Amino acid sequence: LSATVIGPNAALADAYATAFMTMGKDKTMQFLEENPNLGLEAYLLFENDQGRLERAFTPGMRGYFLKE
Repeated sequence: LSATVIGPNAALADAYATAFMTMGKDKTMQFLEENPNLGLEAYLLFENDQGRLERAFTPGMRGYFLKE
């Protein structure tokens, strides 16, 4: 449903957000885990098998939206 990406520059982040929308949650999270050198953080919103809204995000994304 939605992919928010923070990266080294806006054009790169936008390109990856578009790619992640087509890849889906599982492939996106696997890609990010396997490519930490890209310096990307992502926040994904998706529907689960029951049609409920869920989210997934990279560990580094936590600092952008959660205060401790």
